[in-house]
Amino acid sequence: MKISVKLDISDLDDYRKQAFGKGKSRTTVIGGMALITVFLHALFLADKNYTHASWLVIVTVWDTFLAMGILSMLHAINTSKRDFKTNKINEGVQNFEFNKNGIAFFSTHSIAKYAWNDLFKVVESKASFFVFITSERMLILPKRCFPGQKPIRQLREIFRTHFNIDRREILDEEA
Repeated sequence: MKISVKLDISDLDDYRKQAFGKGKSRTTVIGGMALITVFLHALFLADKNYTHASWLVIVTVWDTFLAMGILSMLHAINTSKRDFKTNKINEGVQNFEFNKNGIAFFSTHSIAKYAWNDLFKVVESKASFFVFITSERMLILPKRCFPGQKPIRQLREIFRTHFNIDRREILDEEA
């Protein structure tokens, strides 16, 4: 099976979700930190048994951690966008060939062959397939590049055949 892919900036959101653990964990941690911050501020204002200086230090340190968490999240989002735009592999058309041995990848800037056993995992979202070369590097196959549902079903079956259950997150139904 062969497919040609031209990535564009619309693929970035799906890419970011996969690259950063679907974005939920970092957002949940920041939200939890914000709630703790509100709680600490309320205690600071309500508690008269402690000196204001000790509470002020605790609240200030915690506020600093919250700010660092928010800045870290924003930096990760901006970094992924910059990396996506500046990566030469994302320019032009990328050609993929899937066969019994693995995946062959051809682009203007790169040629690579990956054996099925050497690949880390495969993940399917509603909009794309992500073939992870390592835990951090991946090949992106947007479903919009397929000529119809039949090749998507075929690729899904190829992935089910070559990736054991621990190394795949494939949707059961048509996305």
